[in-house]
Amino acid sequence: MISASQITHLNLYANSRTLHSYISLKVLYDISVFALIDDSNRIVPATPGDTALYRQAMTLKESNPDLKIFISVGGWAFNDPGPSQKRFSIMASSSTNRATFISSSLQFMRTYGFDGIDIDWEYPVDDLRGGVPQDKANLVSLVKEFRAAIGSSGTPYGLTITTPSSYYYLRHFDVAEIAKWIDWFNHMTYDLHGVWDKDSKFLGPYINSHSNLTEIDISMNLFWRNNVPASKISMGLGFYGRSFQLANSGCTTPGCQFTGPAKAGACTGAAGILSYSEIQAAIGGNAVGKKRAATVQWDKTAAVKYAYWGDQWISYDDSDTFQQPGTKKLDYANKLGLTALNF
Repeated sequence: MISASQITHLNLYANSRTLHSYISLKVLYDISVFALIDDSNRIVPATPGDTALYRQAMTLKESNPDLKIFISVGGWAFNDPGPSQKRFSIMASSSTNRATFISSSLQFMRTYGFDGIDIDWEYPVDDLRGGVPQDKANLVSLVKEFRAAIGSSGTPYGLTITTPSSYYYLRHFDVAEIAKWIDWFNHMTYDLHGVWDKDSKFLGPYINSHSNLTEIDISMNLFWRNNVPASKISMGLGFYGRSFQLANSGCTTPGCQFTGPAKAGACTGAAGILSYSEIQAAIGGNAVGKKRAATVQWDKTAAVKYAYWGDQWISYDDSDTFQQPGTKKLDYANKLGLTALNF
């Protein structure tokens, strides 16, 4: 689907599975695994079994000594309603809390052998994601102080930030100031839409593709308007899709209403999301010479596909949308001169 020569960054969240050496491509620059923040503002493994995942990840350096492995803190679920939802805001709210987090992060990287850290705060300021207005300035203070601490540590650790393509969320990142202190932005060009839209007064319960080249381009303009160089942006692509249960199985185009998430897949086990292999199984994409189990539409303007069967609906990327003539996402990244692709 995608040449190995075009892959430089890989994000992994698979604490229940073994990491295999074939992941270690010679062209791979870095991979990321995940951690969280506890109620004392210290970084901790995402699950008790993740320390084994960290050790597995480090073995990949045996076949690729130049590989850089980052620890990514947070993620979407970390800011879901629950005990962890406000932890990013609390941690970033004072110099004392930030210092605790930074100190524990440096020790964490030394202990497990990480080469850098990614801050995956989803998302500052937004009240539905546990945010407060002060988050925007506090995030700048966090990365500025972290950069200073890295400089004093004696080890050139990397520092990155994950950002959303949705302008609704991205506007709360002071990208001009953040860019001064980080190595690059991991810009997610997926998860633009999902069942969470139902709770937004600006969006509502209407199906939309979770990746859309038009919306991606709008979000990139925020970087350009703030003079952030393309060399500081890595574009993220996703090998999965966001799914919905249709309110009316006869209304299947973007803009139709949904009632909630579509059914969970056998592997991922979570409603509203399917892995690429689950999508292919659901639509019959792996069946040779057989009629598809679903209707598949290719939205060439958005550079994304969507499929529906019964009351189930999903959007996703594949080799066609990554490489479609004229607007393929890989060419888009190359034309802009972005530093990398991450998956």
